[in-house]
Amino acid sequence: MKINTQNGDAAYWHSEGCHPGEPCFIPSPGSKDDQDGILLSIVLDTLHGNSFLMLLDASTMQEIARATVPEPVVYGFHADFFPGN
Repeated sequence: MKINTQNGDAAYWHSEGCHPGEPCFIPSPGSKDDQDGILLSIVLDTLHGNSFLMLLDASTMQEIARATVPEPVVYGFHADFFPGN
């Protein structure tokens, strides 16, 4: 999710059963805007029992592509949130 702190607009990516890890921003070559680029995130897909690398357009939060792996990729320790019981 991204939120515009000036006007409160929000954009997000969501897919049932999918849980993305912390995204990494990659700016477009020569970009002059902090939204001109892509976001990369490893996503755990609990419906299919595997993971994928997702590429999102950073300005629209629309999915560009995904590269699926046959097994789940275990989360790292940084910036993950697990709700308590």
